[in-house]
Amino acid sequence: MRHARTLDVGQGAVGLAGEAGTAVVAEQLSMLEAPALSVLFLLLGALGVLDKGLAVGLALWNGVAQFVGWGIGIARRAPLPSIPHARAITCVL
Repeated sequence: MRHARTLDVGQGAVGLAGEAGTAVVAEQLSMLEAPALSVLFLLLGALGVLDKGLAVGLALWNGVAQFVGWGIGIARRAPLPSIPHARAITCVL
Protein backbone atom coordinates (compact mmCIF):
# COMPACT_ATOMS: atom_id res chain seq x y z
CA MET A 1 0.00 0.00 0.00
CA ARG A 2 1.43 3.33 -0.91
CA HIS A 3 0.54 6.66 0.60
CA ALA A 4 1.61 10.03 -0.71
CA ARG A 5 1.33 13.27 1.21
CA THR A 6 2.13 16.71 -0.11
CA LEU A 7 2.10 20.15 1.41
CA ASP A 8 0.12 22.77 -0.46
CA VAL A 9 2.29 25.83 0.15
CA GLY A 10 -0.45 28.32 -0.72
CA GLN A 11 -3.00 26.89 1.69
CA GLY A 12 -0.73 25.14 4.20
CA ALA A 13 -2.89 22.02 3.95
CA VAL A 14 -1.62 18.45 3.93
CA GLY A 15 -3.39 16.03 1.59
CA LEU A 16 -3.13 13.59 -1.27
CA ALA A 17 -1.93 15.01 -4.56
CA GLY A 18 -2.86 14.35 -8.17
CA GLU A 19 -2.19 10.92 -9.63
CA ALA A 20 -0.79 9.58 -6.37
CA GLY A 21 -3.97 10.55 -4.54
CA THR A 22 -6.16 9.02 -7.21
CA ALA A 23 -4.15 5.79 -7.10
CA VAL A 24 -4.46 5.53 -3.31
CA VAL A 25 -8.22 6.18 -3.41
CA ALA A 26 -8.71 3.61 -6.18
CA GLU A 27 -6.59 1.09 -4.28
CA GLN A 28 -8.55 1.58 -1.05
CA LEU A 29 -12.03 1.69 -2.64
CA SER A 30 -12.52 -2.03 -2.08
CA MET A 31 -12.35 -1.35 1.67
CA LEU A 32 -15.57 0.65 1.29
CA GLU A 33 -17.21 -1.73 -1.18
CA ALA A 34 -16.56 -4.90 0.82
CA PRO A 35 -18.98 -4.33 3.72
CA ALA A 36 -21.74 -2.80 1.55
CA LEU A 37 -23.88 -5.96 1.35
CA SER A 38 -23.51 -6.65 5.08
CA VAL A 39 -24.52 -3.08 5.86
CA LEU A 40 -27.53 -3.46 3.56
CA PHE A 41 -28.62 -6.62 5.40
CA LEU A 42 -28.26 -4.85 8.75
CA LEU A 43 -30.21 -1.81 7.53
CA LEU A 44 -33.00 -4.04 6.24
CA GLY A 45 -33.08 -5.70 9.66
CA ALA A 46 -33.20 -2.36 11.44
CA LEU A 47 -36.05 -1.17 9.20
CA GLY A 48 -38.04 -4.34 9.87
CA VAL A 49 -37.90 -5.67 6.30
CA LEU A 50 -35.88 -8.66 7.53
CA ASP A 51 -36.01 -10.34 10.91
CA LYS A 52 -33.16 -8.94 13.02
CA GLY A 53 -31.64 -12.37 13.68
CA LEU A 54 -31.78 -13.23 9.99
CA ALA A 55 -30.21 -9.89 9.04
CA VAL A 56 -27.32 -10.40 11.47
CA GLY A 57 -26.82 -13.97 10.28
CA LEU A 58 -26.80 -12.93 6.61
CA ALA A 59 -24.35 -10.12 7.35
CA LEU A 60 -22.01 -12.48 9.21
CA TRP A 61 -22.16 -15.22 6.56
CA ASN A 62 -21.55 -12.61 3.88
CA GLY A 63 -18.36 -11.63 5.72
CA VAL A 64 -17.28 -15.27 6.04
CA ALA A 65 -17.89 -15.86 2.33
CA GLN A 66 -15.85 -12.77 1.44
CA PHE A 67 -12.93 -13.89 3.61
CA VAL A 68 -12.98 -17.35 2.05
CA GLY A 69 -13.15 -15.82 -1.44
CA TRP A 70 -10.30 -13.42 -0.74
CA GLY A 71 -8.23 -16.23 0.77
CA ILE A 72 -8.73 -18.40 -2.29
CA GLY A 73 -7.90 -15.48 -4.59
CA ILE A 74 -4.72 -14.63 -2.71
CA ALA A 75 -3.66 -18.27 -2.49
CA ARG A 76 -4.10 -18.73 -6.24
CA ARG A 77 -1.87 -15.73 -6.99
CA ALA A 78 0.84 -16.66 -4.48
CA PRO A 79 3.75 -18.73 -5.72
CA LEU A 80 3.93 -22.23 -4.33
CA PRO A 81 6.79 -22.73 -1.89
CA SER A 82 9.44 -25.19 -2.92
CA ILE A 83 9.71 -28.19 -0.64
CA PRO A 84 13.22 -29.66 -0.89
CA HIS A 85 12.26 -33.07 0.50
CA ALA A 86 9.03 -33.47 -1.47
CA ARG A 87 10.58 -36.03 -3.82
CA ALA A 88 11.84 -38.12 -0.90
CA ILE A 89 8.40 -38.03 0.72
CA THR A 90 6.64 -39.10 -2.46
CA CYS A 91 9.14 -41.93 -2.97
CA VAL A 92 8.39 -43.30 0.49
CA LEU A 93 4.68 -43.22 -0.16
